[in-house]
Amino acid sequence: MAELALAKRQAEIIEGKFLDRRRYRDATFVEFAERFDEQYLRGAASYKSLRYMLNILTDFFRQRRLATISAFD
Repeated sequence: MAELALAKRQAEIIEGKFLDRRRYRDATFVEFAERFDEQYLRGAASYKSLRYMLNILTDFFRQRRLATISAFD
């Protein structure tokens, strides 16, 4: 089981899909959104709609730290 989880994580890292939460611990949502846009959204076939949704989230969460945002927000 652990080996399967490790293999999955390694594949995510290789494919550029792994998002290291520790790296963004002290980041605000705006900072995270900018990095996310640059690293993951650019070049996506549905870029416009994804960017639209990210803008809505950015307006809502603004300067909140990622560590303070939960599923209940």
